[in-house]
Amino acid sequence: MAVTARPDHSVRYACSGPWPQSAQGIVMSVFIFATLQCKPECTAAVCVAMRDMQQASRQEAGCQQYQVLQPADQSDVLHVFEAYQDMAAVEAHRVAAHYLAYREWVADKLAAPVEVKLLQPLD
Repeated sequence: MAVTARPDHSVRYACSGPWPQSAQGIVMSVFIFATLQCKPECTAAVCVAMRDMQQASRQEAGCQQYQVLQPADQSDVLHVFEAYQDMAAVEAHRVAAHYLAYREWVADKLAAPVEVKLLQPLD
């Protein structure tokens, strides 16, 4: 699975094959860990927007977890831990109205492209 950040801060996921399955043949959950580096003057506004994103994303059918975290020693950094039922749920999230509105709004408030990592469980 490759994740590509583009100049407009959007993200593209490229999967080289089917998402891993457990030994029992069950498609495993998809986990995402994203890091946002806010412009210092925009951090408070981005935090408010991310709380709204968290609330809206948790209502999505395939969302199992959506948690926004802030390191105690880096006030301009936010981490987002997401868990989805499957890749279809991730794709549904990426076209949800609240996600699209957020992506457009946040683009000029970040100091760097969002760093996104797709994670899978070891078992």
